[in-house]
Amino acid sequence: MIQAVQELRGELRVIGDNATLVLEDGEAIAIAVPGFLERLLDGVPCYVGGSYLYRDRVLIFGTVDSRTRLLVEFQSGTLFREDEGEYPF
Repeated sequence: MIQAVQELRGELRVIGDNATLVLEDGEAIAIAVPGFLERLLDGVPCYVGGSYLYRDRVLIFGTVDSRTRLLVEFQSGTLFREDEGEYPF
């Protein structure tokens, strides 16, 4: 069963092609949305030289499949960096 669009807050962690949203309660939600990483890379500079391309606080509006606990639809998001501000994507 797929739920309606939700407001999701947590930390986005991206290593290579794998993206995971770790919610504020500690639950990890894998991101299985085609084109998500491309959209993120187009709108937000990634980190260079470490293991993570992204490890930042985010607010995401999307749909999580309640059975698989995967983000299956993405509408919009904002990434927050303390010294740089906000990046909508």
